Amino acid sequence: MISVSSPKEIEHVDLLADLLSAAESSLDFWDNPLDDEDWNSVPPEGLISARKQTPPPATPQKQS
Repeated sequence: MISVSSPKEIEHVDLLADLLSAAESSLDFWDNPLDDEDWNSVPPEGLISARKQTPPPATPQKQS
């Protein structure tokens, strides 16, 4: 338990408690197995580099 003696200290303790609560609740956002699967399959050079190296799909030619 924290001992406070002035309104300013109470304000700081309340702010700290709010920030701590926000930090703890936000951790659940990162616990996402689908997102982990996507990010773990990214090539070491990154997505943009991998896209640049992939040739564009062939366009079908009209037959006459």
